[in-house]
Parts: sequence; C-alpha cells; structure tokens
Amino acid sequence: MKPFPTAMKFLAMNAAAALLALAFLSATDSRRGFSNGQTQANLPLIPGNGRFSLLIMGASHGRVFSEKGNHARTERALGMPVLNLSQGRGGGVRSMDLYLSYFYRRGNHAACLLYLIHPFAFGSPVFNEYHSRLEEEPFRLDFLAELIRNRYPAGSIAGYVQNKFSPDWIRRGLADTSSEDGDWRMVRDVAPESVAARDANMYPDGFTAARFARYSPYLEHILALAESQGTRIILVFPPTLLGTQRGMKELQAYLEAAKKRHHFLFRDFHAAVQDRNLFRDLDHLNTQGADYFARAFIRPLLAGDEAPSPPP
Repeated sequence: MKPFPTAMKFLAMNAAAALLALAFLSATDSRRGFSNGQTQANLPLIPGNGRFSLLIMGASHGRVFSEKGNHARTERALGMPVLNLSQGRGGGVRSMDLYLSYFYRRGNHAACLLYLIHPFAFGSPVFNEYHSRLEEEPFRLDFLAELIRNRYPAGSIAGYVQNKFSPDWIRRGLADTSSEDGDWRMVRDVAPESVAARDANMYPDGFTAARFARYSPYLEHILALAESQGTRIILVFPPTLLGTQRGMKELQAYLEAAKKRHHFLFRDFHAAVQDRNLFRDLDHLNTQGADYFARAFIRPLLAGDEAPSPPP
C-alpha cells in the first residue's frame, strides 16, 4: 500500500468532517435571530438583499447607539430603522471595510452611511486585522471567503474558524447582551492621569504617518464602494472629553483632500458635547448622551439640515 495516497485520503476525510462540523455550527447559530440590541456580533444582523435607511459604522463610539438597550432609543431619536455595524474592542478602518464589503456583496443596500470615524482606527493592527471581535462572529462560509478575499492574516482567519470548536462556543454560541437597559454612568472628573491612560489605551502603537498610510487605503475603498452603491455618506468625529487627539489633524486633512475624489459630508463633532453628565467615561456617551447627540446633531444631518455648530 502506498502511504502518500493514504495520507491524502486521510486529510481529505478530515477536511470534509471539519466542513460538515462548521456547517452544523453555522446552522445552529442561525436558529435564532438577533437584533442590534442583543448581540455584539455583526454577521447575524446582515441579511441578504436587505434595504436599510441608515447604516452606522465605527468603533465603540458608534456601538454605544445600540448596546445596553440603546438601539430602539436611537431609532426613535432618528425616526428611522438603523443597522449598526460598529465594533467595540475593534472597529479599525480595515475591519469596517471588511464588513461593508460583505454587506454589499450579499445584495444589501443602505440609503445613508454614517461613519463615526476616529484616528485611532488607523493606528494599530490590534484594531484592524487582529481585533478580538472577529472570533466572536458565528461561522459563515461566505464570510470566510470574504476574509480570504480581503487577504486577512492567516492567524486571524484560523482564529475565526478554530474558535467555533471551543467548548465555550459550543456550549453557549452567540452571547445575548440584551439584559441591560441603559447605561446611566456619568463622568465625575476629567483628571490628567485618566486622560493620559485612555490615550495610551487608544494608541498602543502610537500614531505614525507610516501606519496612517498603511490603513488609509481602506477608507478610500469604503468611500468608493459606498458611492458605487448609491449610498449617501456622512463622516463625523464623535464627541469626546479628551480634547484634540493624536491624528485628528492628519485625518481631517486627508478627508478634505478626499472630497476632491468622493462625494461625502464631514463634520467634526469631537468638542460638540462637553457636559460630563452625558458621558459614561472620557470618550463614550452614556444612554442620555447618545440620545441627545442623535437628536441634536445626527438627525439634522440626515434630514439635510445643518447641525448646530460645535463650540470653538
């Protein structure tokens, strides 16, 4: 007996078994529908051939409009249904490009894209191709193909697949995060040491021109892709108590230049809200703050009216 054909047969059988197991896990994950307020994952929320009034993207600054019971409040504040693909503990510009590509490839359409963009999203692989939220997504064969098509690192793809065989995943699958109703925490003090600590957390690799040049093409692709799909594009800097942060001037200059190549609206709202009672921490709005910002700033933009000018 020849060992090589036997080994190949063994590998083929194991590959087939793995695919069957993944198909089973995919079917299991699909048995229950999730809404934006019930999960931190994005794949259960992205249908095929869906039509959406508003698509929100960003990092955790965008996720606050859906988590902890805020999604229904946001839809009421904006007066329209919303799909929020923002990612906490990730949300880098490359990961947003991945999800948007997958969204459109599945035949979906959004009338408007609201991207709460932040310069830290260009600063580190930790928030892009290596962000931890990827492993928390359910298995989808077409999403695996999207990862490969977008040339994600082999380690990230392997982690996405292997995690579906972990005892914890098999036991619980997608976590339901709908138990909390509102985040009413408030910031009591803006201490310099707290500002420095948060800055270090957001910029673990600093902010360099080389890193920005590495990730800015993904933003270029986001703009071009949304335009090609007939989606109106609005980009905003989200409110923060941290003041002007690293990379803001560079990103704003890039966006001003990008207006010559793409049609989109940009507004800098990083200083628009400074009431500490509206923040749960130094750069995330609480439930009251998210509702206020949606009504006072985002809704006028969506309606075509100019939002209030942020203070100088």
